[in-house]
Parts: sequence; C-alpha cells; structure tokens
Amino acid sequence: MYNWGEYIPDGSEEGVLNLNAEFTKLTGITVNYSTYATNEELYAKLKGGGSTYDIIIPSDYMISRMIKENMLEPLDKSNIPNFANIMDKFKSSEYDPGSKYSVPYTWGTVGIIYDTTVVDEEDIGWDILWDEDYSGRILMFDNPRDAFAIAENMLGYSLNTENSEELEKAAENCSVFGRVTPQQKKQLVIALKKNGHSVAMTGDGVNDVLALKEADCSIAMAAGSDAARNVSQLVLVNNDFASMPGVVAEGRRTINNLERSSALYIVKTIYTIILSVFFIFFHMPYPFEPIHFSLVGALTVGLPSFVLALQPNKNRIKGNFTYNIIARAVPAAFCTVLNIIGMAVITKFTTLAPDEYSTICVYMTALCAYMLILRLSYPFNALRIAMLTVSAVGIVLGCVFFAGFFSLVWLSVDGLILFGLLSAFTIVSFNLLYNYAEKLIEKNKNKYK
Repeated sequence: MYNWGEYIPDGSEEGVLNLNAEFTKLTGITVNYSTYATNEELYAKLKGGGSTYDIIIPSDYMISRMIKENMLEPLDKSNIPNFANIMDKFKSSEYDPGSKYSVPYTWGTVGIIYDTTVVDEEDIGWDILWDEDYSGRILMFDNPRDAFAIAENMLGYSLNTENSEELEKAAENCSVFGRVTPQQKKQLVIALKKNGHSVAMTGDGVNDVLALKEADCSIAMAAGSDAARNVSQLVLVNNDFASMPGVVAEGRRTINNLERSSALYIVKTIYTIILSVFFIFFHMPYPFEPIHFSLVGALTVGLPSFVLALQPNKNRIKGNFTYNIIARAVPAAFCTVLNIIGMAVITKFTTLAPDEYSTICVYMTALCAYMLILRLSYPFNALRIAMLTVSAVGIVLGCVFFAGFFSLVWLSVDGLILFGLLSAFTIVSFNLLYNYAEKLIEKNKNKYK
C-alpha cells in the first residue's frame, strides 16, 4: 500500500493503535506500507518504474492522469462487496466514470478553520490569507491544486479556469503559491515574464526542470538531481544560498561596469565611421595620423576603462544594455564629429596651417573623450579622481612636452582663440546632450521595473 503520511495510525503516539499491525494479527496478512507527501511524489515514483503497489490512495486529478497514462488496472468489483454501500452520487465521477479504476475513500471540500477567540469573524474569507494582521499565524496544507484554486477564487475566477489571462493575473497578484505542479511552475514563470518581470527560478528536483528552462535565471543545488543541474545556468556547489548575494553583487559589478566602459570604445567607433565617410566623399584632408590615436586612446579609453571595470557597483541592472551604451556614447561622438567637420570647413576659408588644423582636431577629440570619462566616473571616489588626474596630466604632458613625438605643433594666437571658442561650445553642448541622454536611459529603464 502507498498512502499519504498520517492517514493510517502507526502507533507512534501513546494510546493510538498501530492499524497495520493489528490487521496482520487479525488476518495473518503482512502489509508492506509506504507513505508519500504529495501526489507528484507518488506519480514520480510509480512513473519511474521499479515500484508496484496493490493499493494507492491518490487524489482525484491524479487518478484521472494515471488512467490516461495506463498506470492503473481496472477493479474487480466482486472483490469489493462493500462498494454497494457507497452513495449512488459517488459511484461515478468525472475523473473516473463508473468507478472503473477507483473507489471513493473520502469526500470533502476546502474551507477555513479558525479560532473564534483570536479571529474576527468579519475577516473570514479567502483574502484573510493575505491579511498582514494574521501574518505568521496561518497554517495551510500542502496541495498545489487547492493553492491555485484559492488564489483564483479570491480574484473572482473559476476554480478550474484554463484562461491564460486569468492565470497571468493570479501570478501577478499573489506572492506565494503552495506546492505547485511542474506545469504550473512553468505557467507562473511564463506569466511573470509576460508581465515584464525578469524571473529567477531555483530548484533541485526533476519537477523543477520545466520552470528552470523557462526562467531568465535558473539556479540549482549541487546536491539536487542531475536533470536540474544540467538545465540550470548556475549551480551552487556548496549547496548554500548564502552565496547568492555575493554572486548577484559580482554580476551587477561586471555588467554595470562593462556597460560604463563600453561607451568609451563605442565613441571612437561612431566618430571614426562618420568622419571617414565624410572626408572620402568631400575629398578633404583627413586630420588624424595613427600616432594621434595612441595618445588619445591610451589616456581616454585604455586607462579609464581598466579602472572603471574594477570598481564596485551594486546598482540594480535595468534597461537595455546596448541602448544604454549607445545613448551615453552619442553625445561625445556627436560633439567630436561636429568639431572636426567644423574645423575642416573653417580651414577651407581661412589661412590656418594644416598642422594647426590637425593639432586642434586632436585637442578637441581628447576634450570630448575626457568629458565623457568625467561623466562616467560620477560619483567620484579616490581611485576615480586619481584616474581623472592621471588622464588629464598625461594629455597635457603629451601635448606640451612630447608634441613632436605625437606630430603636434604649438598653436598660434588665432589657433588658441579658435580652440578656446570650440572648447566652450563643446563643454556646453556635450553636457546638454549627455543630460538628455541620461533622461532617455532612465525612461527606458522604467519600462523594465
């Protein structure tokens, strides 16, 4: 016999009969008796093979499932004479018409039992399960169908609803679901994802596999089943969920800092493509030499990206990764393109020397990149301030003391005035554009809350 735990007394409590032992004394028949905690546990054991029982006591829906899967043998009613004493309305059911495979053991409905000395009768209703006044003082039995049915009933839905929209609303409005089936777990994950949530799923058993595969982030215990470990993205080798805060913090640091640093590289890609196309089509001299990018790249991309990538960052990840990178990169790239094209046009109508034209273009490119570093480094700390200082000093030293090495020249008075005007325009324009970009990023992030 395979039965629910505590359905038949085993004599473990004082004054309580050991029913199986007494049955053996009376009949001489030995009862091989096992118990289970859920219908799903019973199903998994029988479906896995290697175990057979003469009598099992599953719930109605599990009987229906097992009949469909040819897991039950038809009953010989001649061996069950007392079946005739069962009320006629219980001799046939939707899950087993004509009681061909089962006989009713008990019948009842789900209700609320409460202590009238503690609970106000006006509060009685299914929504009492969500009443914070009774938090920690409610005991609910372990049944997946009843858990879903109670949630659906509270929301005014049919207890047997198969309406996907109603199931999604139940998933959105309810915080806790007691012992759900594998398919229900998967439905919950799908419903939450459809409502815009990023869903993480933890599990260690075969029954969790469907939901683990569907979740955005799946976590399994090393001590769990092979199936759960194989489909999960993360396996806790020490079987300790206390590791998760550290894992989450490291993930946030990696992604947020990668997002922050990537903008520095995207800037160069954007303005290089646009300027290359412009100078090819308009047949103007390209202002840069390879050595120029060695100075600008090392101090406004290489060093800052290295430092920013190692910084602690526990901010919650929101929004679209690519969108955030491009939005932060566009202001610096736009200002760089505008300055270089503006300088090319000015050179056409002035007597500015080609070397000064090239030098001013390098200065403006470095300024735009440095402005981006400045904004990406906020909020400032000692290491970021040190990095900003090294970058600024390095650029100045390279432009002043190693000008010849980097193919730069000293500017004339006209060149200095032009550089000053362009710098003032760039500082104002960049900050206006970057502020607008931050607003767009924040607006986009709100979509993913």
